Amino acid sequence: MPSPAHGAAHQGTNRADPDGRGELPAALLNCERRTGAPQTAQPETIIMSAIIALVLLVVVAILAVTFLSAVIHLLFSPWILLAAIGVFAWVKLRPRRTN
Repeated sequence: MPSPAHGAAHQGTNRADPDGRGELPAALLNCERRTGAPQTAQPETIIMSAIIALVLLVVVAILAVTFLSAVIHLLFSPWILLAAIGVFAWVKLRPRRTN
């Protein structure tokens, strides 16, 4: 192993090359041996995309239910109902102008 005094930086015991491809994971090597070429579209990727889409759909549904719950809560709030009855009574029962 060269020392830093000789001008070579210490790169560890395996002398990793940051620009090199390095060794392939064993799963990829086995896949290439069986099929002759690396797989491009894996079923795991499709399943993960479906799970992400399902999670996003659930989040949107929860937000919609929360929004509707807040709207219903405000709609049937006693103070809002009291104000609505007051406005309705003022419009219907106010004195009319005479000509």
